[in-house]
Formats: sequence, C-alpha cells, structure tokens
Amino acid sequence: MLVLAFGGAGCLPDADAPAGPLAAGGRHVLFIGNSLTYYHELANIVQRLGVLSGDTIRTTVVAKPDYALVDHIADGDAAAAIRRERWDVVVLQQGSSALDESRVLLYSGVDQLAPLIRAAGGTPALYEVWPTSDRAFDVPRVRESYRSAAVRVNGDFYPVGTAWQEAWQRDPSLGLYDADGLHPSATGSFLAALVMYEHLTGKDVRNLPATAYADGGPLALDAAAVRLLQAAAHAANARGTSP
Repeated sequence: MLVLAFGGAGCLPDADAPAGPLAAGGRHVLFIGNSLTYYHELANIVQRLGVLSGDTIRTTVVAKPDYALVDHIADGDAAAAIRRERWDVVVLQQGSSALDESRVLLYSGVDQLAPLIRAAGGTPALYEVWPTSDRAFDVPRVRESYRSAAVRVNGDFYPVGTAWQEAWQRDPSLGLYDADGLHPSATGSFLAALVMYEHLTGKDVRNLPATAYADGGPLALDAAAVRLLQAAAHAANARGTSP
C-alpha cells in the first residue's frame, strides 16, 4: 500500500511532518486509486498548484498497484482512511473501465464508497483516466464510464482523459504516456493535476503561472507548452458532465 500525506501552504512539507490545522477555506482531499494516481506524485502536484495561487490543498493518498475500487473495499484500508478524518473531496480512480464488465465494477465500487464519503462530510469525485495507447479510440467510452459513475452518486467529475484528448487536438506530438503506453508521463500527470486544481478551487487554471511540476519539483516544460495544457484542462472541464 502507498499512503502519503501532504499539507500546508508555502513550501511543501515532508510527508511525515505534522500537518497542523487546515487553513480557513482550505480543501482536504483524499485520493483512492492505483498507479495512475501515484505516478509522478499527482496529489503533490495538485497541492503545489494550490500554493501558486494562495490556496491550501491538503492531500492524502491510498493507492496500490493494479487495484480497482472493489479491491480497495475488500481490503478495508480505503474505508478506514475515509472514516478516519473529515474530507472535502475523495477522488476515486481505477483502470480505464471502457469495457462493460469493468464499468460494472466501477459502479459497484463507487456505489459502496459514496455513502462512506458523504458520512465523512465529503463529495466523491471520479477521476476519468485514459485507455492504453493502443486503444486511444476508447477515450469516449472511458469518459462515459467515469461520467456516468459520477452522475449516479451526484459526485464531481474530473475529466482528465478528455483533457488529454483536448491537448492532442492542439498538439498531436505531446508525450502524455510513459514508455509503457499505460502510465502517464510527467507531463500527463501535470495535465491531470490542472484539471483537478480547477475543480477544487473554482479558479480558472489559465490564470496560473506558466510553471509545471512533477515528482516533487519543477518540470522542464516551456511556457507555451504549459499554456497549451492549461487551455486543454479548462476546455475539458467546460464540457461538464455532458455525454
């Protein structure tokens, strides 16, 4: 299991440092997922983007390799994390879930976790991922799986896979996949964080500085590339939960 906690504003503290009280207006966010969540320290990127605009986003991650949401339910660690604290948002993620059988598993996991999240004071949020690179044509089905899962529990929808598609429409050469064609590159994780930041803060991501982060530090992207990614994230979010 990977469980990480980040908190505070200004300089990002070590994961083991005491978090202290959450600042007024801050957002307390739990991520539950697998390697598509913990690659390149996605939750840390989201928090760092908050720092750029003076927002406190404190994050905790419960993520395990190859896990679906029903696997998290079976071992109990995610439910324990949900019950342990009060959360503003709990972000839920599994594989692409483009196939009918995996969509059913996604629904099952979300249906079971959503009541726990509400009881902890939070809103469930569905992190739409992406298909493997050899099945890029499945982006619409991945979107429909995560979009419909969010709608059925009246949750938030974070359209990251849709944002990837928006980015490729602007620049087809963008390297958003890692070499394995499954995991995100650092750029792909940064784009995911932009989508999430806009939802969590209600602020237009295009107004952020043209600075990128991943893996606990700066990411070497030029300003034009960062602006393109910001525009793609905003465009994906603007679609809302329409099919």
